[in-house]
Amino acid sequence: MAKLAPEQGGESDRISSLPDPLLHHILSFLPIKEAIAKSLILSKRWTPLGLAMPALHIHDTGFATLNSFIQFVDAVLFLSHPKPINMFRLKCQRFQVPPIRTNLWINFLINRKVEHLELCFADLNSYSHVDVPACIFHSSTIKILKLAQVKLNARSVNLPSLKVLHLVKVLFSNAESAANILNGCPLLEDLVLKSWSIEAFKFPWLGTFKHLVSAEVELSWIPLAAFSNVRLLRIKLEDPVWERSSVESMIDDVPQCLSTHLKEFCLGEYRGSECEFELATFIMKNSSALTNISIYSSAKENIDSKHQMLRRLSSCPRGSLNCRLLFN
Repeated sequence: MAKLAPEQGGESDRISSLPDPLLHHILSFLPIKEAIAKSLILSKRWTPLGLAMPALHIHDTGFATLNSFIQFVDAVLFLSHPKPINMFRLKCQRFQVPPIRTNLWINFLINRKVEHLELCFADLNSYSHVDVPACIFHSSTIKILKLAQVKLNARSVNLPSLKVLHLVKVLFSNAESAANILNGCPLLEDLVLKSWSIEAFKFPWLGTFKHLVSAEVELSWIPLAAFSNVRLLRIKLEDPVWERSSVESMIDDVPQCLSTHLKEFCLGEYRGSECEFELATFIMKNSSALTNISIYSSAKENIDSKHQMLRRLSSCPRGSLNCRLLFN
């Protein structure tokens, strides 16, 4: 079938007449390389759209060499239209990008008033944590920040708009950096903190997250009281062997808002240790607003062991008449 010329009212011409936001939305369903390529070979109406997309998703798969990948990201960022970039996702699984280049990209994005920033780097070796520049902790526009496999050194933090913070497999240079980041997000609503490490054992002072709605954390050295306002709390215990004194201290100091705010609680990698059992008992007993407590047993446990754990947990007193125990 012959294609209709633009003056004949062809379908492509009708699509091209749509406003830029809708055309950007159409291009967003394509991989970034294909989106830019399509915009360049279509009509002049589409040509500037590929380099002016407000949402950029870049993955290093599909690139033959590190240099070709770096050149592509450089072109997408530095040759793009000087409009704010609302969202930028960068995932590097094949290549280890030089720090000088990643720092250049991050600085550029902060200057372009990015609102949603995700950086995920490959775990190529034990020393592959990528250092991020200090400017990432001083942004008035970032609302969503998700980082994986990076090293964080934050002497000061000012993220007044940040509402979502996900940190996975991050290395804090010291305990103060971790505390500065968590204390520097006054509007934080969603926190994920998994597989993180820190050089100092004792965690510094940490305030209460006043606006926090959802949290998924490995407690380690973070006091439970910091999550007293949260409505959905997921906890994973990497090491179920806690000191007896730390559990007693936690139980003696019941967070003030625990009974009025917490509605859902999740505990992962449960092995039935005394400390884990006391934590679950503490939550069920002191949370009068709790509707669901979900406990996920370790894959290493056998069926008989899981049945014993379930029977013991089922006998725990509950502060909420509506509390359901979900055990898997």
